[in-house]
Amino acid sequence: MNISGMYFAWDHEEAVQINHCEGTLGLAQTGSEDWVELCQWFDAAPGLMYSLSVSTTDSDGLDLTAVADMVYLPVQGEV
Repeated sequence: MNISGMYFAWDHEEAVQINHCEGTLGLAQTGSEDWVELCQWFDAAPGLMYSLSVSTTDSDGLDLTAVADMVYLPVQGEV
């Protein structure tokens, strides 16, 4: 499920792991020099979906999964 509101024809998609959560990473070219990268993951324990994205002209060297790992704080119990 895409909660980001970013509906592109993804040039590259791969399965990723954010902490203990399953997720996906997508990369799409949005213009002649513009790129968007999207990382989404699902925490099954509380039933929450997360989304993190960036728009850039140079996606080389960007590790959005590392950023997601740094900002993700698992929720315990009910939300």
